Amino acid sequence: MSLESLRSLRRQGHRPGVVWVIVGNAPAWLDDGADTVTVRPGANPRFMDLRPLVGLDVDIIELARDDALMASTMDAVEAADARVIGVVGSAGVTARSTGHERVLQKARELLCRA
Repeated sequence: MSLESLRSLRRQGHRPGVVWVIVGNAPAWLDDGADTVTVRPGANPRFMDLRPLVGLDVDIIELARDDALMASTMDAVEAADARVIGVVGSAGVTARSTGHERVLQKARELLCRA
């Protein structure tokens, strides 16, 4: 998971423009960057140390329908004082603009195929 990469980046005084929080089984290559956090099935986001997300803009991308995991992830991200700017999943998409919604929908489609 990239929480360690994000934590290290934040300690160095840097911050990514947007962090993607992926809910579900993401492709392995996504776990390497400081701009993604993966919440895998069976995880409990309430017990994850999401402090590196404080003050950051976050998009939440659900890869497979898991309503309970999605809800607890959204609650945990909001409790970490991150700014959720977009959400996409099996229930639909909402974001700051229609362009942002299209980008999130396309990203979800591509990640689901990977």
